[in-house]
Amino acid sequence: MHNRHLKYLLVTLLILLSFNVNGQNRSRLDVMRAGKLFDNFEYAAAAKIYERLVARDSSFNYAKLQLAESYRKMNMPEQALPFYAEIVSDSSVSKPIHTLYYAQALMSAQRYDRALTALSNFYRSQGDVRATNLTNGITNFEGFYSDSSYYKINLSPFNSEADDYSPTYFQDGLVFSSNRKKFRLVKRTHGWNNMNFHELYFTNPGIDSVKTTKLFNKKLNTRYHEGPMVFYDSDEKAFFTRNNYNGKKVGTASDETINLQLYMTQRSGINAEWDKPVSFEYNSKEFSTGHPTMTEDETTLYFASNRPGGNGGVDIYKSTFDNGTWGEPENLGSEINTPGDEMFPHIHKGVLYFSSNGHYGMGGLDVYQYDLNDTAAFVKNMGIPVNSPKDDFGLIISKDDTTGYFTSNRPGGIGNDDIYQIEINIPKRPKQVFLKGIVVDQRSGRPLDDTEVFLSTGEGDSVRFITNADGGFEYELAWDQSYNLRAQKPDWSVGLDSASTFNDALDKEFITIPLRELLVIKGDLITPAGRPVDDALVTFTETTTGEVDSVRTNENGLLYFIAQPDSEYDVFLQKTGYFNFRTKVATGNDPGGSIKFDLEMDEIIIGKAIRIENIYFDLNKSEIRPDAAIELDKIVAMMTDNPTITIELGSHTDSRGGDPYNLALSDRRARSSAAYIVSKGIGEDRIIGKGYGETQLTNQCEDGIRCQPEEHQANRRTEFKVVSF
Repeated sequence: MHNRHLKYLLVTLLILLSFNVNGQNRSRLDVMRAGKLFDNFEYAAAAKIYERLVARDSSFNYAKLQLAESYRKMNMPEQALPFYAEIVSDSSVSKPIHTLYYAQALMSAQRYDRALTALSNFYRSQGDVRATNLTNGITNFEGFYSDSSYYKINLSPFNSEADDYSPTYFQDGLVFSSNRKKFRLVKRTHGWNNMNFHELYFTNPGIDSVKTTKLFNKKLNTRYHEGPMVFYDSDEKAFFTRNNYNGKKVGTASDETINLQLYMTQRSGINAEWDKPVSFEYNSKEFSTGHPTMTEDETTLYFASNRPGGNGGVDIYKSTFDNGTWGEPENLGSEINTPGDEMFPHIHKGVLYFSSNGHYGMGGLDVYQYDLNDTAAFVKNMGIPVNSPKDDFGLIISKDDTTGYFTSNRPGGIGNDDIYQIEINIPKRPKQVFLKGIVVDQRSGRPLDDTEVFLSTGEGDSVRFITNADGGFEYELAWDQSYNLRAQKPDWSVGLDSASTFNDALDKEFITIPLRELLVIKGDLITPAGRPVDDALVTFTETTTGEVDSVRTNENGLLYFIAQPDSEYDVFLQKTGYFNFRTKVATGNDPGGSIKFDLEMDEIIIGKAIRIENIYFDLNKSEIRPDAAIELDKIVAMMTDNPTITIELGSHTDSRGGDPYNLALSDRRARSSAAYIVSKGIGEDRIIGKGYGETQLTNQCEDGIRCQPEEHQANRRTEFKVVSF
């Protein structure tokens, strides 16, 4: 009999690994025997041989891998853990999937820090959503306690020291699967884990569940595995899971696996005998099909299967009954099914409960719920105490929503898998909850229409909507969520608020989000010739607070800056190839509106003379006068703002006076001016002072030509030109 522990319902994909069994301490015969047992799903016997091989040779990583895999398949993650830890870094024997198995074993042992590292490594190599979901489960572990007050669990008294799992309601009691001990003339176990085969049992928890527990039906129980099961049509019809066995012979797949199958049976009255089971028409000996559940209207069958075409391991499917036949199975899609395993479905009042090891979880199998009637539904982990770091599965809920049962192998039980009773006390709350609000002008209270409102959750999901003509908005929320709201409108401040739907109530009945109209500095930055200066960096420094912010001009030279009212800003404009410069701008105390701020920026042209205001000296002297210092300080500021520029400062005279005298005097004055600039902190290597006398007149006023005073004045000038930058 070849079958994995039923909770995984998975045809094992054998990992074909090449290995070298050379070495004195490695027995080729033992390796071959263990491999054959492993391939035949006899993991308990295989594990014993691999244990011996590892004991003989601690460097035999292939045996460690096979031992870890054997323990995992026998659902013994903590025994597998130390061997996964040793082989996941050895790429010659391990695959990326083994890193995931290692992380899951760490989570089962509640070693979450190491599990995060393993999950990160697995995600980097595979990009698998399971890594993200499990990581989120660890980093947001406190979220699993959000509904803990709604549930109380108790260990059921009818458990045994073996596996008891996956109950279903039948008449006034329960039918469940168990491999508990019972008297047999010939003891029969299966090699998967050397345990008894699973059979169907009945118990009546309302009377004396220990005394009433008995085999359910000899006709439905066979020599192989049975369970789980579901009843419908007033408990006169049933689907149940069984190995592919018709009572006479087993049906094996091409890899010699005896897969799980769905069987149907019925009876004609309460005390009537069950008919011989009939195989579900969509079974196949090549894959497993099982874990049935039925909708209340008895028209849709849900089940688990690892048939081809799914999302990964085991997926949940549905089949609809129409015109006397069951329809082709339909996969429930990636919203529910992951690359991992989804199984043990249960339908209760339109809500699908199932177990998975691929969704946001705590480790092992967790129980989830999904409202099939809600188009905005999401898969929700049921949290603590239903879930634990171990395997939790097979949840069923009573018709009155007050009790239920589920299975877990958590510590504190009697056997391996135990059935727990759950008491449910969820406060009644409205089916829908709506958030209503308005966005207004902070000053006047006027509603603001056409405003964007973004609503986001802690998980990062976000929706966007626009306020109506009255500034209002309304949106349906989900229960048990925290929401953040962000309202924004061009030229207005951003408004923030929040809402919560925990504790069965919306914490705010109505939300008002005020926005403040912003004061905007707008301007055009152009050259003196009127050409736009694009991509210039414009830095605004608030002179009182020292707060610094900056913007860049767009392709049209437009600058746009949101300013504070009643403030003054130092403005610094920079662009490579242009003269950087500073200016100031002041804002009024009106918080709304805009300030026009047009500026010019000169392009740097090497060798082009730029005239500055006249620098006056006393007659026949070259000392810097106070009024001359004012003009020279402008040169200092320009060179400070443009630290890469080197200039020549030139002094010119008119034609009156002797040529040698004019040349010498202008040179002294130019050098004196340059020395003054250097004294203000400008490097000597950045400025050259040079006198030109009357050698570069700007007009016709040469020696011997009569000119007006203003014409001579035009030649008495100080200029600078950029030598390099």
